[in-house]
Amino acid sequence: MAAESATLPPGGTFFDDDGNVHEGAIEAIAAAGVTRGCGVEVDDLFCPSRVVTRGQMAAFLRRALDLPASPDDVFADDDASVFEADIQAIAAAGITRGCGAGRFCPERPVLRGEMAAFLTRAFGYPASDDDSFVDDDDSVFQADIQALAAAGVTKGCGAARYCPEDPVRRDEMASFLTRALRYPPIVVQPRPVVSVAFTGDTLIHLPVTERAEQNGDISGRPYDFAPMFEPVEPLLEAADLAICHLEVPLSPSNTGLSGYPTFNAPRDLAAGLAEAGFDGCSTASNHSIDQGAAGVVATLDVLDDAGLAHAGTARSQAEADQAAVYRIGDLTIAHLSATWWLNGLSEPGAMPWLVENLDVDRLLERARAAKEAGADFVVVSVHCCTEYQTEPTTYQRQVDRALLDSPHVDLVVGHHAHVVQPIERRGDEFIVYGLGNFVSAQRRLPETIDGVVVIVEVAERHGAWVTRAIRYAPTWVEAGTYRVLPAAETITSGTAGALEETLRASWSRTSRTILGFRAQPVTPLDRP
Repeated sequence: MAAESATLPPGGTFFDDDGNVHEGAIEAIAAAGVTRGCGVEVDDLFCPSRVVTRGQMAAFLRRALDLPASPDDVFADDDASVFEADIQAIAAAGITRGCGAGRFCPERPVLRGEMAAFLTRAFGYPASDDDSFVDDDDSVFQADIQALAAAGVTKGCGAARYCPEDPVRRDEMASFLTRALRYPPIVVQPRPVVSVAFTGDTLIHLPVTERAEQNGDISGRPYDFAPMFEPVEPLLEAADLAICHLEVPLSPSNTGLSGYPTFNAPRDLAAGLAEAGFDGCSTASNHSIDQGAAGVVATLDVLDDAGLAHAGTARSQAEADQAAVYRIGDLTIAHLSATWWLNGLSEPGAMPWLVENLDVDRLLERARAAKEAGADFVVVSVHCCTEYQTEPTTYQRQVDRALLDSPHVDLVVGHHAHVVQPIERRGDEFIVYGLGNFVSAQRRLPETIDGVVVIVEVAERHGAWVTRAIRYAPTWVEAGTYRVLPAAETITSGTAGALEETLRASWSRTSRTILGFRAQPVTPLDRP
């Protein structure tokens, strides 16, 4: 059986191997009929990081070699296996001797040493005296490993090692098989992807305002926030869309500026956010009406002047009923935002639409309306629940899951905890429970200095736009300057200086939290 070149759509046959170093090999064995993927209900999944079992290995080899069926029931433990016929076929061909005592162990992972034996027998590779690897001397499979290396089927696992005791992943198996079968990898054009960056609470305490004023003394601006955002500007500008969470009102005249507990930040903040690469912000928070109805109107006017879209607060009922809409290529994203309380304040009775309250039924109705109006992907920003707690509360989970489980909501992004919280996957959708502080003067806990830029990759699948993967970049706010430092990039660029140990600790702390629910594929954008 020979692999044939194929004309593939962008992204290729499988949705979950985009960008994988083994993608060309996966496509080669798919074109040859050696693999059908791993999906049951859908046919576009390969599960590249999943471990290969011995039963699956039998199926791979039988298809690759086009082996005939065999009536011989050699092993006692494969009768209930869906791979029984494949196991019997490779046994009849002399490719396997089982795992001992008349058993095959079909559910056990294939180790790299075992795989060398399978492939050496399957393809008849001659013995070799070349000892290519330093870690296989004590392996019973050393001769098979040396034969496999001499045949050019393996390059090892790095640093002159073969890692004979490591299990084999499905994507690795694809490369082993394409080399063994002499199939050329099939080139796959990248799948069109839209990247959307989200950041945490923009919470302008008076020390942050004072620093912006000092920056302005140098730049000639009344208040200059650009130096604070400059370190993360490349991250934001690299995204197709960047959305902040503005937690505070903005003063159009830069008067009456205040911090906790009733905020009022300089209008220059909006310009700083726009210059940093943000396209819009969620604005529903517990501080939304700190400056009353006039403060809500003034803030939205300032955001409009800066060219920033906004969701969560409104100047009229008509505006409140409209989602913020972003169009990037063929993708239309609708953004909604809501808060669970207003610090005991209340909207004027004649203006209940000033701030979107956390009413799940209304949000779902608005999401449905957004989809009917042409949105392909709906994001809901939720400002809730308990501060300074990395674990989402029961109520928080209930609300966010109720939103995401609707067919009209595709992503939920949380704020307000002032600490980073985990990411949860539900089906093919995600809840980003909390992004921590983007910029603030909070330093009461190490976790309040941490933040994270989450980059959601949205791609088209079966005619719908879905989250393909999530990347994250932990950040840390520098004392005094309030610069938002991307932890890994600051370390790897050699500019961390005395902060290196602190940034490493922050990166590790954020990563542990983000990955607390083991959602996949959620991976760091960079490592320190």
